Amino acid sequence: RNFGRLTLQTPFQKEEINICVTKEPVRQEHPIWEIQKKQAQLAQAYLSFGTHKTGTGTWAKQSLKILEELQELLPGNHWYLLAKAQVYFANQQRQEAEWALDSFPRNKVDKETPLYAYYLYLRTLRDPETSYVNRCTGKIRKIFHKNREEALLLWMLLFLDEDLNYSKGRKLETVVRYIREGNESVLLYLEALRILEKEPYLLNRITEFEKKVLNFAVKHQAMTRGLAEQVVKMLPEIPVYQPIWYKILSACYEANPGRESLQAVC
Repeated sequence: RNFGRLTLQTPFQKEEINICVTKEPVRQEHPIWEIQKKQAQLAQAYLSFGTHKTGTGTWAKQSLKILEELQELLPGNHWYLLAKAQVYFANQQRQEAEWALDSFPRNKVDKETPLYAYYLYLRTLRDPETSYVNRCTGKIRKIFHKNREEALLLWMLLFLDEDLNYSKGRKLETVVRYIREGNESVLLYLEALRILEKEPYLLNRITEFEKKVLNFAVKHQAMTRGLAEQVVKMLPEIPVYQPIWYKILSACYEANPGRESLQAVC
């Protein structure tokens, strides 16, 4: 034990506090913090993959390791089991993906929940026959209408809904509407960025949403040449006096060095 005394004195008053400090054994990390840390690592791995910093194989290896660790911490959490199936499908490990899906206790899960919707989405990867996909999409849509706060459900529909798949512009507008409703989602910002990477001309206005997506690109070092060119074209609409736009325009110059990009920064 260590003893001390803390004295607080002013021209009008003096207070003394006796202190005793004891050294306690270092506690092991609480499971909840360990779980949150691994969830953050899983999200970061996906972001690195989604922004082309890591390849599919590397991302799959990293993610599967983290998911295995999460399953050890939370053995009854079926989200991690299904997430493993998704990673396996993405990495062309079909047999392992099917084993994971077959291990899911579908008859014991509430069929009106986001978890069951996730299972249906993965089943469409296993059986991509059009009529089956459409049936699953309808069920997922109904679950989404009852759980609109679950961004993952909308993310699934972006890939399953025929109308959304037909038009990237419509897909982007769907994401815009959802986020404007107050539903923030890293997953959907990433998807919006992917759409704009492929079709930069869809960046045809500057609103709060576009600012957020572009700032997301800057934060994750994902600004592309084509997107940078389009941002510079929109310069007359950009409130350049805002610090966040200076960062965005600087990233545009780094992605696409040139006189116009430099003038935009200056």
